[in-house]
Amino acid sequence: MHRQRERGQAVAEFAILLPVLALIVLGCLDLGRVFSVWLALSNGTREGADYVAANPTARWEDVEAHALADLGDLERLERQGVLLGPIDFDIDPDTADERIGGQPVTVTAQCSVTLVTTYLFKGQPVAIKASTQMAVLPGKK
Repeated sequence: MHRQRERGQAVAEFAILLPVLALIVLGCLDLGRVFSVWLALSNGTREGADYVAANPTARWEDVEAHALADLGDLERLERQGVLLGPIDFDIDPDTADERIGGQPVTVTAQCSVTLVTTYLFKGQPVAIKASTQMAVLPGKK
């Protein structure tokens, strides 16, 4: 009789802790997904900034296309079920006339990610932002 009571107590404790453990596991998975998205955005901005630094007269559309070409990791993440919002790029300075050798150029990318843990509780997506700054190569205009 004493053993049955202990078994029932263990089941009750497990039932209480199971949602907490599941939330911790989902939180860890979301953290990994957010880091993967940030890493892909960071790689894309680095490629875009490198392209602008070497080609300061490049048009905005060319820089965006060059940066997006390096975002294959994001496509892989979307195929795996990561819900991404649109990717917004920003280049500073945005006109080719303002890009002078030795001056910094910054490429920034931002998108939103819907997390599993916030999706369960009707939360808002999390904005992920990555930025890279490089100097325009001297002698380039």
